[in-house]
Amino acid sequence: MKDWKDGLDEISPYWYYALENGTVIPSHNDTANRDFIIHCRSMGMAIVPMISNNHDTNVVSSLINNPEIQQIHIQELLNVTIVNGFEGVDINYENILTSMKDGYSEFIHNLSAAFHSKGKIIRVSVFPKVSDDEDREGPGGYDYRKIGQYADSVRVMAYNLHWSSSVRAGPITSYDWVGTVINYSVDAIPLEKISLGIPLFGYDWIVDRSGRTLEIAENRSFTYISSLLREPGMERRWNGTSRTPYISYEDSRGRLHSIHYNDAESLLHELLLVRDFGISRISLWRIGGEDPLVREYLDIVSDRGLSNIPPYVNIGYDQKEMKGTPLRLGPVRAYDIDGVLSDIRWDVGDGGYSTLLEPEVVYRKGGIYNAFLNITDNMGCTISRHKTVTVSPAPVFEFTGEPRVGYELSFDGSGSFDLFEIVSYSWKMGDGTYLYHAGPRINHTYSRPGNFTVILTVIDSRGYTDTYSMTISVPDEEAPLVDGGPDLVVWEDTDVTFDGRGSSDNSGSVELRWEFPDGSVKDGYVVKHVFSEPGSYIVNVIGTDSSGRTSKDVVHVLVKDKTPPEILVKHPKRIILGGG
Repeated sequence: MKDWKDGLDEISPYWYYALENGTVIPSHNDTANRDFIIHCRSMGMAIVPMISNNHDTNVVSSLINNPEIQQIHIQELLNVTIVNGFEGVDINYENILTSMKDGYSEFIHNLSAAFHSKGKIIRVSVFPKVSDDEDREGPGGYDYRKIGQYADSVRVMAYNLHWSSSVRAGPITSYDWVGTVINYSVDAIPLEKISLGIPLFGYDWIVDRSGRTLEIAENRSFTYISSLLREPGMERRWNGTSRTPYISYEDSRGRLHSIHYNDAESLLHELLLVRDFGISRISLWRIGGEDPLVREYLDIVSDRGLSNIPPYVNIGYDQKEMKGTPLRLGPVRAYDIDGVLSDIRWDVGDGGYSTLLEPEVVYRKGGIYNAFLNITDNMGCTISRHKTVTVSPAPVFEFTGEPRVGYELSFDGSGSFDLFEIVSYSWKMGDGTYLYHAGPRINHTYSRPGNFTVILTVIDSRGYTDTYSMTISVPDEEAPLVDGGPDLVVWEDTDVTFDGRGSSDNSGSVELRWEFPDGSVKDGYVVKHVFSEPGSYIVNVIGTDSSGRTSKDVVHVLVKDKTPPEILVKHPKRIILGGG
């Protein structure tokens, strides 16, 4: 149900059984599940639960022949509806004898009157009929004209042309037969009250060579059938007369199976009948395990209406092939029920395109490709399909662990695919480490930070080889070591060399920036500077590594005065030589 985001305006969960004494009991533990009800309300869907007699004729007999039990039953149904806030109920009572037709119609009359007095609705599900005179047991128990007069809507279950206990296997619906059922229905029931019941399931019969059934058929979902079709040798076939698919095969025990079912393609043909007869409602039996394309097509017609039935497009399942080998994309089944296809375009996933319905493609490199097909009909309705193409050898790996210096990482290439056996896994780790024929799983530890491209190369048993790469980023979590050299004693006005080549970083490189007391700045490992005045100075050297981390060192510089001292001599005014 959660997959149905649009397209449904009402749901009838199989929640209640009617008993002979007129009471109503839950059919299973999830009946009236509050979370489910809240979910349906949030999607704007009305809840009209199905009431079943569990195919018990005696239940209907009791209701129509005992007024007291009928009244109890009507009140029970009202109580269930009002207490749970349902919009109404769907009465799906089956195995009604032809002799009960009038009594059952009167019951529907009384039930509808009681519900309408409380503002609630009545839906009635009926077996398919093709005329008023059809009085065989089953369909003969329903008076379309009277039920159509009393109920708010009538769900005509136009299926089970062949049913589980049929003598011969065959389609559950047939296009012409459904058209005949609808033709009678629109004559007997007000058009606005008709809801065409459409099946979304299949029957799996065990048959003899002539097609006669040997036992009661198993009810099969589309999910089951789809899984079966993936097995080798299975083929979906199309009955052009009934406009429904079928499968025939022999199982491992030698038994012949004949599976007839309805899917999205058969739905489109029934929608054509719905449009042509002017019916405004359909009912699906049942939600859960149906062809997922059904949801897509109903969403389209919900938005665009039925004036143009969308083209049917099916491109089959995902495909696999060897690189360099021609591959035909398909099988593709595509056509427009009420028009023509006007545009076909494949995006094959490797940069190539094609306008052929089933193009032949050669993938030059192993890997997983997403191929898309867009088909547009003459009315502008576009249907898109996607499939995955796995081209082998298709190496792939993932890793676990924290990519940090000194931490061990685990690499797993066991998810690599090949149509044959992969016999060799070799790894280049990006840091100079090469692990030849190391197997699909390895461990590795990086001793330094950086971006390392890991390359896995596989070789299969036929000698085909291919690679897959991934970049592992190991962050730099250490600041650089900055060494501006020893403290210096220098002369003024002399070129002084500063050497930072002792600096290092675990990532391999450091950018040095020297800041001098006079405001000048110089970059590089080795720089020169002139101090014009003697004195004591501090030079800052700042290192930045590739990750932006910084650290600092200082160099103390003593600058000496190289100007010679000035000698002053005082001369006496008079010099006397000798002794006189």
